[in-house]
Amino acid sequence: MLKNLIALNTLKEKRVISRVVIFATLFFLLAAIILSARPVRPSTSDSELAALKAELRNIEELRSDIVELQADVQELRRSSQRARLTETPVYPTTFSPDASALDDPFYGPTDAQVIVMAFSAYDCVPCRQFATETLPTLKKNYFDTGKVKFILRDFPVSAVDERSKIATLAHCAGEQGKYWAAHDMLWSKPQAVDSIDVVEFAGSIPGLSPQKLRKCWESGRYSEEIRADISDGKRIGARGMPGFFIGVKGSDGSFAGKFIRGAQPYAVFDRQLGEYLEQVQGKG
Repeated sequence: MLKNLIALNTLKEKRVISRVVIFATLFFLLAAIILSARPVRPSTSDSELAALKAELRNIEELRSDIVELQADVQELRRSSQRARLTETPVYPTTFSPDASALDDPFYGPTDAQVIVMAFSAYDCVPCRQFATETLPTLKKNYFDTGKVKFILRDFPVSAVDERSKIATLAHCAGEQGKYWAAHDMLWSKPQAVDSIDVVEFAGSIPGLSPQKLRKCWESGRYSEEIRADISDGKRIGARGMPGFFIGVKGSDGSFAGKFIRGAQPYAVFDRQLGEYLEQVQGKG
């Protein structure tokens, strides 16, 4: 229905633009005729003057029509844009968690029937938008209340890309029980890979040992974990950052749901989660 609306709006827009072009052409042709005409002689008859005035009125009316049609075009464009914005890129898919998924950082209950699995990267601007604007509200309303489990997985360009080192920094902090503190710090103060000061970063999080953090970070032992995250993300629909799998647990332990691409607003997640929670309650 929505795609038909967009197509209809686009067709209407093309028709209106065609009318604008026609009217504009007539306007300029008439203007050119009048401007190129000889000056009115004193002997010009009343009928000729009346005809000239009529032509001028027609030109003015055409100008008014052009202005109105231009306004119609702008409104159709805005309508088409609004329609496109309401069409969320959602794709049905399934997911079977493995050991890699189960040991990733998470919020909420470990055995939740409904999950949100995010694929993100710390150098991604839309990911930052989700982490700072949408995630806190989801956490408050769904994860902290025990309704839904949120799993965060890494999705940099590649597991050996320099930018994956930022994700490694958070995981290494997680070995000291400070993953989410590091996560929040990395988003509040974005780190460039070539300027990371591990000691300074550790000092910004109380209770984090700089020596242990550096040793872990330099070991590169999270490369395989990040590679598994990237592989799972691509397999279930991730094409860019961020991406989100939202699904409900089945009897075989797998999850059936949808993959959502892009940093969508809270309302999109709220609607999807509401549907799956109702589904779970209906089974109970």
